[in-house]
Amino acid sequence: MPGEETPPGRPMHGPNLFPSEPFKNVVLAYMNAMTDLGHRLMALIAVSLGRPADHFHSRYTKDPFTLFRVFNYPPGDGTDWGVGEHTDYGLLTILKQERSGLQVKLQDTWIDVPVEDDTFVCNIGDMLDRLTDGHYRSTPHRVVGTRDSDRLSWPFFFDPGFDVPFGAIGLTKQTWDGVDPYAFEGTYGEWLTAKVRKVFPELTGTTPGP
Repeated sequence: MPGEETPPGRPMHGPNLFPSEPFKNVVLAYMNAMTDLGHRLMALIAVSLGRPADHFHSRYTKDPFTLFRVFNYPPGDGTDWGVGEHTDYGLLTILKQERSGLQVKLQDTWIDVPVEDDTFVCNIGDMLDRLTDGHYRSTPHRVVGTRDSDRLSWPFFFDPGFDVPFGAIGLTKQTWDGVDPYAFEGTYGEWLTAKVRKVFPELTGTTPGP
């Protein structure tokens, strides 16, 4: 939305800044393809749970909140943190990675995620954990420094609509940051903004949540 300002009370909305027209066209085409993939994956997840294929689309992702980021991690000695332990906030993170560095936590053991040509890594987020009553569990993960060269990764976040409401449900979950996604009440935008404000406290526009 070139030339538009961020709407009042709606952080993380507004125009993107692109360095060049070719880059913009490539990014937007990639985001459209990943959005389509997100819808297809959510339909498969719904069917796997014995629900109609449009179960999540009709309730949560008809107008999904999507975010695409490009990360460059400089070389390290294998102990440097690119990103510390965390879980993602939303439904799915569809990740294309250039080289190893991503690790997932299985009980108390960290496991390297292999890099394979023509594949994506898909992380499950806290809201998908919640919406499936824990059948699909959000995955603690981290990024460690690679030894020989920079590491590029391209995470695409496919999440519920910004204004989709959530009510508290009768389950609990222990999380890496002590915030229980099952106990949250409010819109997904409020959940996301509260999480992001922990990293960027200058972000304003909604009442702080968890």
